[in-house]
Amino acid sequence: MAAIIRATTPKITFKFKTVDVDDIAKTVLTIKQNGTTVVERDETTMTTDSDDATISWILTQEETLSLMPKRKAEAVCDWVLTDGTRGRSFIAEYGTEDPGKDEVISVGG
Repeated sequence: MAAIIRATTPKITFKFKTVDVDDIAKTVLTIKQNGTTVVERDETTMTTDSDDATISWILTQEETLSLMPKRKAEAVCDWVLTDGTRGRSFIAEYGTEDPGKDEVISVGG
């Protein structure tokens, strides 16, 4: 199981085998802990890589700090294609770990 280090900016990526990522019209990334949604993003902050057939989001320091340490986090992507077909990704499981400094570190700050 991969890990998300709190207060960092990891990339959450989903790879598609049978869906053309260029046909994805809407997405919802949901990250939950203990059944509660902690992070939710849509396609406006998503990056698409057609060559690798992936979609990704980069989490903010604040978002990862909102995750409870030493608990499993589950990330899932719901998507809708331009033709109205809806699907869901696999559920990716992550461990959560503490950083050295448990706060947002700003550039120049």
